[in-house]
Amino acid sequence: GPQGPTGAPQRIDASLAATWILPHGFAREPMVQVFLGSGEQVIADVSATPTTVTVTHASPQSGFVLVY
Repeated sequence: GPQGPTGAPQRIDASLAATWILPHGFAREPMVQVFLGSGEQVIADVSATPTTVTVTHASPQSGFVLVY
């Protein structure tokens, strides 16, 4: 897909849950990186739409995503 704009990514914090449904403001499907609360980057099941990012974990996690 198209590359995102240059500059800082948007950080979206997520509370403890197995599924995070996080609104974003890019009006397109963003690139997504997923991090646990410890700051560790993880691979998770991610789906993105022009308005939301959904992240599914095997067990409840808290953390954040960076969207570009």
